[in-house]
Amino acid sequence: SRYAEHSGIITSEMVRSWEMKYANVMGSKIAVNTARVKGTPEDSIYTLTGYIYRAKMNAHDCDLHLEISSTDPNAMRCVAEITKENCGLQEEVLKQLGAKGFILDKQNFKGVKCTLKGLGFYDGKHPLKENKKREKGSAWEIHPVISIQIE
Repeated sequence: SRYAEHSGIITSEMVRSWEMKYANVMGSKIAVNTARVKGTPEDSIYTLTGYIYRAKMNAHDCDLHLEISSTDPNAMRCVAEITKENCGLQEEVLKQLGAKGFILDKQNFKGVKCTLKGLGFYDGKHPLKENKKREKGSAWEIHPVISIQIE
């Protein structure tokens, strides 16, 4: 891969912490198809472990959005996206979630544990919303997800 792999495992809280840490660097970089920014989480592959509490297929871009957090279903979440270009992975994740009784587009308060790998990504269309607990509310995501293991 042309991207460095970050050592260790990160959590949704760490992804959300990027919002403030990189605010000055990323503030104006919200244009579509902007190149990844070196020296930020956009230039690395991360391994994230957490619990999926919501999954939905985005009608606009056909990406599968996963809302991930800690063992607390009411904790702040981050988003990980499996892009439409990785249709096989989307189908496998939906099949595995369905087998665990997970309902698409609904809050699932019994989260499903996962470990995934993907690139850090700044999506300026989703600014920080501090009062939003169960919504993404952060411009930082893991996008695209390149692999995921459902436990």
